[in-house]
Amino acid sequence: MLTASKTGYILDSVTGIEPVNPTKEGKEMSNLTKVLAITLCLICYGCSLTEIDGGQEAVFTYQPYFSSTEGVDKNPASAGAVWTVFTTKVDYYNIKPVKIKERFVDLTASDNVAIDFDVYLTLQNKKGQTPVLHEESGQQWYNNKVKDTFRAFVRNEARTRTSIELRTDEVVIKSVQRNVRKLTADYIKEIKLPVDVVKVNVGKVVPPEEVLAEAAQTAAQKQRKQTQEQRTLAETARAAAETATALADKAYSSQFNMTTDQFLKNKELELMGMLIKKDGANVSLIMNASDAKPMMRVGGWAGA
Repeated sequence: MLTASKTGYILDSVTGIEPVNPTKEGKEMSNLTKVLAITLCLICYGCSLTEIDGGQEAVFTYQPYFSSTEGVDKNPASAGAVWTVFTTKVDYYNIKPVKIKERFVDLTASDNVAIDFDVYLTLQNKKGQTPVLHEESGQQWYNNKVKDTFRAFVRNEARTRTSIELRTDEVVIKSVQRNVRKLTADYIKEIKLPVDVVKVNVGKVVPPEEVLAEAAQTAAQKQRKQTQEQRTLAETARAAAETATALADKAYSSQFNMTTDQFLKNKELELMGMLIKKDGANVSLIMNASDAKPMMRVGGWAGA
């Protein structure tokens, strides 16, 4: 039989149900459980999955809301996924080489010619040291600590060279690149940035239009001079060859005591022989020794 009491509902001894009698401690435990459950839900709701791509490192900065840990975590996370709470700030750093372009306009070379060109600086963050880079310099470390100094190095090097050297002399260009790279690497080491200088490349150097026009005119004049020199050499060689031929003919004529007419007739026969050989004809040459007239026979026809 079910009856009511001040402490709850009970049944008689037949049912075996004990009286319900909630205590003060039970109520407090129930309330604590609810608080913990709500807190856990809030924490889970505030968590997020941080994905890190290959070639990146993630740097974590903690806020002391749920723990005593505060500041930048000294251990970065690499490629993969990490769960973080909403109070944790995540910054990503590329650990692959990164190329940065710096543009220079109207920079005056040592010959007082204004030139335009690009310089490409390739940098690489040191793996595992991105937390140090983040804590000391932040995401804008290049703009804040390197950019102006690097540009100064380039300007100082370029101003000691002529515009023509910077445009055409490969040795000078490589020297500028090597010097700027070393100066930049030494400076980054001095300010203790965990960054490597991979290389420095100087792009195409472009002077003003009038300088290009003058250079083109000079090149054209140089080419014309070279052409004239080559033509002169060819004419000199031809004259020398003709002189040598004439001397040889004179020696031949003297050797056989030939008159001028005989020599000329002999040359005529030589030319005719060359012509016949060129045409590939089957020809016999019969000469009359007294007047050196040729007798030609081609096939079944003969003529004098």
